[in-house]
Amino acid sequence: MLASDVSWPHLSSYAYVLCSFSHLLQSTGGQALEVLQYLFSNDLDVPVGHIVHTGMLNHNGGYENDCSIARLNKRSFFMISPTDQQVHCWAWLKKHMPEDSNLFLEDVTWKYTGEGSCQLLDWSGTPLDQDREMSVGYANGIRVMSMTHTGEPGFMLYIPIEYALHVYNEVMSVGQKYGIRNSGYYALRSLRIEKFFAFWGQDLDAFTTPMECGREFRVKLDKAASALKASLVCLGRGAKQLDSPLQVENLGEDGAGGSEKPLGTPSLP
Repeated sequence: MLASDVSWPHLSSYAYVLCSFSHLLQSTGGQALEVLQYLFSNDLDVPVGHIVHTGMLNHNGGYENDCSIARLNKRSFFMISPTDQQVHCWAWLKKHMPEDSNLFLEDVTWKYTGEGSCQLLDWSGTPLDQDREMSVGYANGIRVMSMTHTGEPGFMLYIPIEYALHVYNEVMSVGQKYGIRNSGYYALRSLRIEKFFAFWGQDLDAFTTPMECGREFRVKLDKAASALKASLVCLGRGAKQLDSPLQVENLGEDGAGGSEKPLGTPSLP
């Protein structure tokens, strides 16, 4: 099929596509786990190589940032957050870090680039939310995560920027026999609606609590050390509103997902 014959969300669901985005931070230090446990809502004390989906909550229980954190080793963590949250995320973390902590926080967005969703990486059978390094062609030090932001099977690649063009060419070359295509950000937005994934700025903001958007499971209320004392009290009071996604039939075309055609039964956020 030609690209003009089918929508990008359709390609993203039933073919192989490649798209690029993300803002990246890396935190390192002897107190890295302790400080991050203090700042984030979910439990980050996981085995090395595992990924945790979590949020930074304000004192009203609302989201300041929605992100994923991979544990690289006992003293180092790798955080992925929405691209448009880069400055805010950095400022919020620096402002709320304990003054006596020895945590080293580095914005490594400039070092890495890209996301890839393709089983052609030959990492089949990998459990969801796992992280490791691999090589593509002559490029090494590529961080590969078995997760996507759309609910579709695939991988995210974080590539040292000096290797970006080489890795892109390698993936596109090998992927030709699988029908790989380039894709865009609006296609991802359409897919996340169909899987009821919350979107930053539309479903999540500083006034939305995890309980109101179905993410209370990402808040560990029993963490001993946390900056979320007021947030936890707020969460305990219940939700003022609830986001309830709907599925409808025979709606026709819907532009809520970036003017893309819906797949099968359309979904409304």
